[in-house]
This record gives sequence, structure tokens and C-alpha cells, in this order.
Amino acid sequence: MTWKSSHCNRQKNDERFGGHQHLSGRRLNDFKIADVNKEKTMEAKKIFIVEDDLMLLETLQEVLKLYGYQCQGCHDPEKAVKLIEHYRPDLVILDYMLPEWNGGELCSAIRAIDGFEYIPIIIISAYTKILFSLSDYGCDAILEKPFSIQEITRLISTLLSEKRSDSGLLPKLKTAIKNVLQEVKAKNI
Repeated sequence: MTWKSSHCNRQKNDERFGGHQHLSGRRLNDFKIADVNKEKTMEAKKIFIVEDDLMLLETLQEVLKLYGYQCQGCHDPEKAVKLIEHYRPDLVILDYMLPEWNGGELCSAIRAIDGFEYIPIIIISAYTKILFSLSDYGCDAILEKPFSIQEITRLISTLLSEKRSDSGLLPKLKTAIKNVLQEVKAKNI
């Protein structure tokens, strides 16, 4: 691959995120520790990112680590649910357009994991036509691509600082659904 074709491919990827290299008018390398010192004073929260664009996945992980978060990610939605269950993040970020699954389906699968009923989940998407239906999957927020680092870090901070009210209804529904599924399996065997 020549420099020109490599540069063009990187430039196309940069434009999808709003400019990996020029986030909010600054190069990623220009982020200084001083810019995020106030964020690092908080307890390190764990974030898991599912994104099939490896450049975007790595960029988000690097930036969020600069903001004091612990990050893990995965580009394969098939493996994501098990990895998320094992990592036990405080917040999950999902791309909507993923191979085999969409982010909404993955969000529903994550919500079905015991203890993940109230974990904040953000779905990011460049497809504005579907953004209004995504809340049906149970996500807490939808962020349209391209977005700035300030937008996503502000949203993450807000969701992590919100007190979750547990009305008790969701766990009860989940238990009822599990019981029905077990009865159906028992009858089919």
C-alpha cells in the first residue's frame, strides 16, 4: 500500500468519527495530562466499547484512558457479551452498525445479563434515521456520529454520576421471563 492510498484510507476513517486526528480542532497527540487532571481525580470507572471500526475503537480507548477511565473493547459482537459479563464495566458504548448484530440487539442481550439491568449503555450511530427507535432496545443514551470528545466525555460523566432508581419492576419482569422460558424448555424436552 502506498503512502497516498494509506493516507486516503485514514482520512476517510477520520471523517467518520469527526476526525480522529483532529478532535475538536486538536490533534489526538495534543491532549495533555493537564487537560484532564480534573477528570483523573475521580475513581477510575470501567468502560467497555463495542465498535467494529478498529481505528475508532482504539482512538476512543486512548482518549477515555486519558480522561482517567479504564477501558476495554471488542470489535466482534459475537464475543462482546461474554467479555462484558467478565469485565463488569460501569458503562458500555455500542456502535449500532455491527456485523451479525446491531447495537440495539446487543444492548438487549447485555440487559439480560444478571446485574446489568441498570448499567448505562450508550449507542453511537451515523444513521440518524434509526436514532429515534433505538431507545426501544433499552439504551440510556444515543449519540450521533460524528461527535466530539467533549460530547462523549460529558455524556459518560453524566450517566456515571446519575443515581439509578430501582423501582424493582425490571428485575421482576426479567425473573418472570426466565421462569416462562424454563417452563417452555422443560415442556419441549
